[in-house]
Amino acid sequence: DTTHLQICVCEVSNGVGGASSFNPQQLEECDVLSHETSLLSRLDVATHTTSHQVTTNHSSLEECDVLSHETTSHQVNLGGHQWLFNVQLEPSSVPAICLRHDVDGCVWQARTTTSEKADWPCQHVGTFLAFGYVQASKTQKKFTVCAPDLSYVAVCEATRHIYLYRQPSTISTELRNRRTGEHVAHVAKQQLVSLDSTSEVLGVHASNHVLYVLTSDMLYTLQVNC
Repeated sequence: DTTHLQICVCEVSNGVGGASSFNPQQLEECDVLSHETSLLSRLDVATHTTSHQVTTNHSSLEECDVLSHETTSHQVNLGGHQWLFNVQLEPSSVPAICLRHDVDGCVWQARTTTSEKADWPCQHVGTFLAFGYVQASKTQKKFTVCAPDLSYVAVCEATRHIYLYRQPSTISTELRNRRTGEHVAHVAKQQLVSLDSTSEVLGVHASNHVLYVLTSDMLYTLQVNC
């Protein structure tokens, strides 16, 4: 694979005129984005030049068009979809990216193309329900990672605390919503891990079964899935 993804940040203006598509009064403080925007570029590792420019639809990364090299820009505004984290899902592919779509976190995998004029497809490969909303409230987060099989996502603070959010799983017992009386077939479990150290967290890596946490004085291995 001769390409890789780059996420970069730049300053932008506050927007243009016209009617707003949402009600600002419905937003909470954790939902307000900074005056920065994420840009997605595709670079050729041999020439260090941009091989593709993608114009994305605000509602889907799959609806994209590739512009020619004669265009003045080789980057794409992600359309207000906040970048959350990168994850290596396949050893032979470029890292996938997780973007916030409304309250959810959607994972997109860019696929390789063989021609400069070919489309640059981005495939939706998974969703973390409500994670876009949940992670916005974690103001002390330092690292966000997920398992390659997307079975869980973890938010790690600078010291001690790690929040684990698992994908919904089927339950065999009878469970009903107390308010509506509806039968609940799936439950998504959340866990808080408190390390027995207040040392700074230097790095985190997630595998399908184990979460590795490196602090300034110790390496922790947390068994997440059996």
